[in-house]
Amino acid sequence: MKIHYSHQAIIAGLLTTTASLLIGGLQAINFFPQIAISSTILYFIIFKNLAQGGSIFHPAPLVALIMIWSLAISPLASIVWGKYILYVPKNIEWEPWLIYTSWVYTACTIALLTGISLTWNEKSDPLPAWEVNRSTLPIISLTFLAITLLIQAYIFMSFGGIYGYLVQWTEQKESFKGLGSTFMLAEAFPILLLISFVLFTDREKVREKIGLIYALLIIFFLLKLLFGGFRGSRSNTIWGIFWAAGIIHLVYFKLKLRHYLIGLAFLLSFMVSYAVYKSFGVEAFSGEYTVEDSGRFDGNPVAGILLEDFSRSTVHAYTLHEYFDSDSYNVKLGATYLNSLFKMLPWMDNPFPDSKNTAGAELFYGRTIDPVLSYGRIRNSRVFGLYGEGLLNFGPALPILLFIGAGVLIGKINNFCLRLQAEDPRTLLIPFIANGCLVLILSDSDNLVFFIMKNGFMAFLMIFLISMRPKPITSMSQP
Repeated sequence: MKIHYSHQAIIAGLLTTTASLLIGGLQAINFFPQIAISSTILYFIIFKNLAQGGSIFHPAPLVALIMIWSLAISPLASIVWGKYILYVPKNIEWEPWLIYTSWVYTACTIALLTGISLTWNEKSDPLPAWEVNRSTLPIISLTFLAITLLIQAYIFMSFGGIYGYLVQWTEQKESFKGLGSTFMLAEAFPILLLISFVLFTDREKVREKIGLIYALLIIFFLLKLLFGGFRGSRSNTIWGIFWAAGIIHLVYFKLKLRHYLIGLAFLLSFMVSYAVYKSFGVEAFSGEYTVEDSGRFDGNPVAGILLEDFSRSTVHAYTLHEYFDSDSYNVKLGATYLNSLFKMLPWMDNPFPDSKNTAGAELFYGRTIDPVLSYGRIRNSRVFGLYGEGLLNFGPALPILLFIGAGVLIGKINNFCLRLQAEDPRTLLIPFIANGCLVLILSDSDNLVFFIMKNGFMAFLMIFLISMRPKPITSMSQP
């Protein structure tokens, strides 16, 4: 008998909660109801969408899967592993504030479900499919590929070749400033090449050559390293591989559990080894340095990655503590979001100098920062996420409602993706769109703007230009 997705969610939620209790011991008792409620809700979102034909590469299931860790489990994991914020300005009593944070997360999870539920449509007809214009495809595709490849070649030549590029990044990172638009164009080459390969070749014939598909992934990974990966951006490579894997899943064959496990192992290995390169640059290839030398993960690389890259629990616990402990912090009333939007217009002076960097530094360090006098000079590597940036702008309660809006947006985008037909070229953009929805929850508004413009603009533009839209059906009225 087929188990309904709501029953699957309850069972999975109970298993997750039980595992957390067994691993966390007495420390897990204070997190029991939060983990049970949040994980069950998130599993419900996943299983319902899978039942509707979705996959891990669709927006709602991807967001819910990562949030099982980020919202449901990570506050407890921080206490169990004893890992909190690196280089924290001051020590606080972490456990009670992580408990408060977990309750906030439970409310955020309920709000997310509420928003997504408002968009659910049990019966959705497929969207009219866009078609590839075969007459313009070669010209447009080759033009995009040539432009991006030549720009990247120019970048390498400007720094004395690939090795000179690596040395320059190692020794003088400031020399890369002002090249953002150039990198945006050049680093689109790998995904444009993969999309072009899919559009030019016969899917059925490629599907029969499993070795070719694996070779595509390896080549894509190496190209991502050359086109931006060696510039110190792990996410540039990781999310690119996610996009490529999603295209393979949606176009050629459904990935199986073993593929996901291999991908997860590769992800963790890459992020650990890349920390050495990010710390020592080209010298990392000498083999003289280890991840311990980088000092990035404080002894446990896996825990560091999970709690620093895929969780904001300790950042939120600390900002909550500082917000209630401070009598001088003034909420920014949406200014950081407007600051991020105006970053899309680099030729204009930004009329909203309050960024998440200045606001976060002000709350973290307990001193007022003039965003005009300090504009452009505040450097903050901390990421606050949807809830954290909301707290900087509106205080601790209102940001929970942002998850309703995020849920509505993610739900509508997810419905759109589910309605795309397999032959529609827009299907190739689904993994990127899902990734963007995750960035919306896990990162800040400036990260989201940067992610969309840098990683998606060229691919969206090429798909738009090579596609033919279906003509609307008009009825002929009788006179």
